[in-house]
Amino acid sequence: MLHQYTWPARHPNGRVSMRNMLDMQAWYIRNKYVSSSSPPERLLDLRYVGAAAGRLGAFKLENTESKLTGCR
Repeated sequence: MLHQYTWPARHPNGRVSMRNMLDMQAWYIRNKYVSSSSPPERLLDLRYVGAAAGRLGAFKLENTESKLTGCR
């Protein structure tokens, strides 16, 4: 079944959009999955992403000739 679904877009260096996180939090509140909001710094901590990128370097596509979509 996994091959029937498209892969969601992800930043190759692990970054996450704070705006998207806040939108998701608002949806959870509206739909009563959670009862209160959290401040942005509690929702998302990018220190680990920054440390990993610092050690590993920026993402580089190894096979630039590949025609496959997503991260397959």
